[in-house]
Amino acid sequence: MITQLEGYKGNLRKFVSAVSESIFNADKLQFTDESGSNLPYRMNNLDGAPTIKYDIMSMGSMRDFSRERVRELGFTDISTSTSDYQEFDLSVFHSVSKHQPRPASFKFSVNQIQQINRPPWTAATGTDFYFADNYKKVRLRKLTHDSGKVKGITLKSGDQIIFRYKIQPIDLD
Repeated sequence: MITQLEGYKGNLRKFVSAVSESIFNADKLQFTDESGSNLPYRMNNLDGAPTIKYDIMSMGSMRDFSRERVRELGFTDISTSTSDYQEFDLSVFHSVSKHQPRPASFKFSVNQIQQINRPPWTAATGTDFYFADNYKKVRLRKLTHDSGKVKGITLKSGDQIIFRYKIQPIDLD
């Protein structure tokens, strides 16, 4: 077992070892238990972001994932419009192949009026907006009258559209 790595002060403990070595000297670290069996946890030392489901994140990546992002859009940013909804493509905000918005953190307001969504986040029934295509798009329901309740809003030119959200890594295998 490797007990010292270039660039690390002191020695590695018996529960941590290098998974792969390259010119970077241990670009990934593997964790073990007391019996020496590998745990499913790894730490990616190159960029600190997770690449598999159980990766441990660096402090920088954790701060990035916990930071609230605020994006302002306009009527021209609608990617698709049907008779039922107006859709926004989230790939303009972040890499949709690596990250998705954290559904419970997603806030959508139009002209400072908060739009409503609730679990399971992808259902259109009883909500103003919902996610589609594995959280790669968000759809705002057009104005409808459902059982005496008004749902959704039909966007028009000049509307102020603001998204507030946090991201999370896509559940990698």
